Amino acid sequence: MNPGGEVTPAQLPPQIAALAPGGASGGGSAAGDMGGAITAPTIAPITGTAPEDIRPLEDVERDAIEHAIELCDGNVRMAAAYLEVSPATLYRKRAKWSESDAE
Repeated sequence: MNPGGEVTPAQLPPQIAALAPGGASGGGSAAGDMGGAITAPTIAPITGTAPEDIRPLEDVERDAIEHAIELCDGNVRMAAAYLEVSPATLYRKRAKWSESDAE
């Protein structure tokens, strides 16, 4: 959606722009001024080299969900917001995994 290689705080929603260096004003920060711009992330290349390296989507999904919850210090509601799913979805999936792990 942005033809350039950088996204400025002015292009972000206020909640996210406030997290950028310099806050919502885009004025840069005292420690390590980045000029108010956030460099677009790069997409990591696929590291697998053989079909055996392909994992089931269910396993990849579980890893992504558990990692998001860990990054949110165990806050399932916050992780759900970042993953753009309902917290109930995460609670339901985790309950299913707990049942499967117990068997």
